Amino acid sequence: MDKLAQSPVLAYIRILESCNAGCMMCKFARSKNKNVVTFDNFKKIVNDLVQIGVKEIRLTGGEPTIHKDIIPMIKYIKSLGLKTSLITNGLTLPLLAKQYEEAGLDKIICSLDSPYVEIHNELRGKDKMFENATLGLNLINQYNNASIYKIDISINTVISNKTFKSLLDFIPLLKKLGVNSWSLIQIKDNKDLELSAKEIIEYEGIANTLQKRLAETKIKLRTNCTNIFCKKINYDFDNICFYPLCVIYIDAINNTAIPCNCLIHRQNDLLLSKIIEKGIDKIWNEPKYVEKRIAFTKVATKTCIGCDPSNLFSNQNIINKLKITNNEDLREMILNEIR
Repeated sequence: MDKLAQSPVLAYIRILESCNAGCMMCKFARSKNKNVVTFDNFKKIVNDLVQIGVKEIRLTGGEPTIHKDIIPMIKYIKSLGLKTSLITNGLTLPLLAKQYEEAGLDKIICSLDSPYVEIHNELRGKDKMFENATLGLNLINQYNNASIYKIDISINTVISNKTFKSLLDFIPLLKKLGVNSWSLIQIKDNKDLELSAKEIIEYEGIANTLQKRLAETKIKLRTNCTNIFCKKINYDFDNICFYPLCVIYIDAINNTAIPCNCLIHRQNDLLLSKIIEKGIDKIWNEPKYVEKRIAFTKVATKTCIGCDPSNLFSNQNIINKLKITNNEDLREMILNEIR
């Protein structure tokens, strides 16, 4: 386990804070923050990540696609033999879809909260969000159908009181867009959009039907979606959350890193600072920091309720797969699950 703890497989890099949308559930909504990571610092971070065994880098923000160097960043990651992915609201997709294919992007994770234009655009706080996202994904799907090289298409959907009743209506749209995987995420940071106790019960019935219908398609549901609103997740694999062992989240703007994209809100003593000057590869493997990460895995299940990874690793089938003795096989399996 110690060796695994020293080798994250997936790295998130937040390359800017600004955003071109006004999403009702996001702290970066309409942010005009002008701070961005420079391309030189980005390359140094990526080089360090290679040294600690990272296999995939995921670009995030804010809205990462508005960074002026987004395409050179993707190309640089690919030049080092790593997989690359990005999270986007989809507004710029029609303009950049072809460039993503040419740069070698491996996966795009796009936000779609509703199969209905008006609802999605209202939640995302801007006109044309749904239209641009679906147009861009359609273009990528067309490129995928015409080429040996394919960009994996994944959708993130935030479950709110405005969206949960239309989840089953999503399936035809996901098929049309060539979606490979779908994540359902609990609403956060907006009390007005939270489900009532009665709505949660209704949602769980819809989720059960959804899982059965998706089983008949090629679309992978990445979350154990009936558990999303549970107050407590019961783990079976030594009560461990694997994210702090397998993931590193880098805030390149503030020169910090933390082992999980959610921990920054919950556990400040796991924060690494001045990563560019010190070198991620050196401080990530400091014995005290390794010890902290391993220790946190045992309390994360009581601290981080309702996150997407907790739902993923509460799935019994995945837990059974995790009981693999070969460390490299375990890393590969975890990467396939969390990406």
